[in-house]
Amino acid sequence: MPRNIRQVRVHGNTAFVTLTKGYVAIIDADDLEIVNTSNWYASVKPRTVYAIRAVYNNGTQQILRLHRIIMKAPFGMEVDHINGNGLDNRKINLRVVSKNENAKNKRMNLNNSSGFKGVSWSNKRGKWLSQIQHDGTAIYLGCYLSKEEAYEVYCAASEKYHGEFGSNI
Repeated sequence: MPRNIRQVRVHGNTAFVTLTKGYVAIIDADDLEIVNTSNWYASVKPRTVYAIRAVYNNGTQQILRLHRIIMKAPFGMEVDHINGNGLDNRKINLRVVSKNENAKNKRMNLNNSSGFKGVSWSNKRGKWLSQIQHDGTAIYLGCYLSKEEAYEVYCAASEKYHGEFGSNI
């Protein structure tokens, strides 16, 4: 066990877990027993940051992810951060989902130039193209004069195809 456990601040029903690299994870105060005995670290990914810690079994390192521990996620299932913030580990923001369901809550591509998820410029057509991914297949939703109109069509399709797992961020 580490000698100095990093500070955890509690405000009402929410606790703030100090991580490395200046990051802070948010948890429900009733999950304090999960974080109180160990230091947690920031795992910085291209699209988000997660709270992790390492454990060693017979000389082998295993990485534990805070969100998976909080949700008691079974092997083969994923934990979705509903708001897209990997540091927000309050149970209201987490849900255990399949890989397919988690993919529906995917953020906008980093190379997106329209500023809207599911919308890109079509040089060939000279209009804004709207499309959505569903079960690994791209579904063409049409071309539109404005990117806002193309995005409205995407949002309606997201509700239809992705339901509660849809994300427009």
